[in-house]
Amino acid sequence: MQLEVPVNTIAIVYLPATTSSKIFSNSVEIRSNDYVVKDNIAVMKVGSGEYKFEVRPQKDAQKNERTSK
Repeated sequence: MQLEVPVNTIAIVYLPATTSSKIFSNSVEIRSNDYVVKDNIAVMKVGSGEYKFEVRPQKDAQKNERTSK
């Protein structure tokens, strides 16, 4: 999902995810304490900027980490 948040604003982002999912913003993994997962929805607050979010199942995230080294 791509998102642009205007200057001087914040956005609440909702993404489909489970507690074992890995969430990435602009190809960087977001720490799990920066969002909350409830009822298979991850919720987080982000400031102004451009974002590209990606949710991966944990096993896919581990596979990608190994192949990128």
